[in-house]
Amino acid sequence: MKSIVFFLLVAALCASAGAAEIPTPFPGLTAVYLRPEILSEDAATSYMRDIKSWGASEVFLEAQFNDTLNLSKVFPPKDPERDWFEVLVKAAQAEGLKVHAWVKVAYWAYGEENLEKFAILKEHPEWIDVNSRGEKTTPSGPECQYIFVNLAIPEVVDSVLAFISELAAYDISGVSIDYIRCKTAEDDSSSWYGYNPYSVEQFMTRRGSIPVRAMNCSTE
Repeated sequence: MKSIVFFLLVAALCASAGAAEIPTPFPGLTAVYLRPEILSEDAATSYMRDIKSWGASEVFLEAQFNDTLNLSKVFPPKDPERDWFEVLVKAAQAEGLKVHAWVKVAYWAYGEENLEKFAILKEHPEWIDVNSRGEKTTPSGPECQYIFVNLAIPEVVDSVLAFISELAAYDISGVSIDYIRCKTAEDDSSSWYGYNPYSVEQFMTRRGSIPVRAMNCSTE
């Protein structure tokens, strides 16, 4: 059974075997955000044929979610033996689809249990953004288990650019950058993020005091 999750530009759409038939073509659809749940040659071909049959002409291919589709030297790859980003790009091109690499900039991992395989974050835990309580994650909230990094740190930006450079080496049409912000949290301001030690130090240097409240990046 094939199961896929697509993020459309106009709505979220889930499709699986046995689900209601999707209109062909899908009126007004020009592009699809794709997170491939199955990595195989057949699945890659099937994804792209479906997208083409819906009338879309472009695919925004999710390059990383905890780990990467490509054989990245920056972040941990899903499969150290196979470049699935290349497989999916070629499958898209075979259907005449343009590909954009979908990159998450500040959101790098889901759940602290996944940090173990992130060599770059094991080496630089100080890059991880925290709230005013010093927490990487919280029990609740819209992004409670999401782990973000601090984009104010130059080395973090360099790492993201290095990853994007890897993807730009493929025959793709562009790069879509997502999560260019700090992490959202609960209504309680003590849970708001932006208290990474680097930023706190910069704030103290410039303002001469410790910040008592972080900006809630989801609402301001």
